[in-house]
Amino acid sequence: MEDLILFNVEEHSQYLAQFVDIHIACIEQDKLVAQFLPPLNRSKLEQHWATHAQHTKSGAKKIIMQFAPAADGTKELAGFVMLARDPTETGQYRGDIRYLLVSPSHRRKGIAARLMTRLEEIAKAEACTKLILGTEQGSTAEMVYPRLNYTKLCVIPDYCVSPVDNKEINQTLFFKDLDKVPVLGRTCVSEA
Repeated sequence: MEDLILFNVEEHSQYLAQFVDIHIACIEQDKLVAQFLPPLNRSKLEQHWATHAQHTKSGAKKIIMQFAPAADGTKELAGFVMLARDPTETGQYRGDIRYLLVSPSHRRKGIAARLMTRLEEIAKAEACTKLILGTEQGSTAEMVYPRLNYTKLCVIPDYCVSPVDNKEINQTLFFKDLDKVPVLGRTCVSEA
């Protein structure tokens, strides 16, 4: 498996189309609640990821990428996750985990765990030790986070809109305090 790479807008903008591809695949194939509803507008998703990419310049957001060999022998983006820092003076120790997305063709290879471990290492190094995330109730992701030592906080009823039928569905919130629960393991990371 390739090293994990911290996204840098000047060096990695050519991968934004692959971010969009994975995002679309997760919504269309997995019926994941992820900001957009079908029918998906690719240009909207491209603008969405271009905006996130620009926010990495200030450090307000960090995106960790995992690459893997593609079928044609090149490398392709296999998955990514984002850490969004609280910009307030009273909440600099808090972070939101967003978009843990793994390409359907690269699932069950430990990529989600590698991405989350690296995100936690970065967060802890930056004194961002209180992490929160949400996922739709009943999703595969809801089963993943407890294995990564995240504590289920609550279920918020009717918080999200399903991409399947546009009905409101529940969201489960998870929390991890990196001062109390250790980061899972070591990873390899490259900033290039």
